[in-house]
Amino acid sequence: MSIDPQTIAKGKCYKTATNQHRRVYDVTGDLVTYESWSGPIGNHVGNLHRDKISRDGFAQAVEAEIPCPININPLP
Repeated sequence: MSIDPQTIAKGKCYKTATNQHRRVYDVTGDLVTYESWSGPIGNHVGNLHRDKISRDGFAQAVEAEIPCPININPLP
């Protein structure tokens, strides 16, 4: 795994090896809901695509935590 699954938390942002960026929208039990956009210059405002995956699956898919963009929509 690229990151420790237990460190995944709402509001943190991560990047994948293919430069997709993800922000954790919610963590409920073993299920992570995340928003995604394409890299640092992609559209990260407005309605972002959301998906769900297991905590272990998310940890395997991302390679590092990154700073979230400053102008990303706030989480509810």
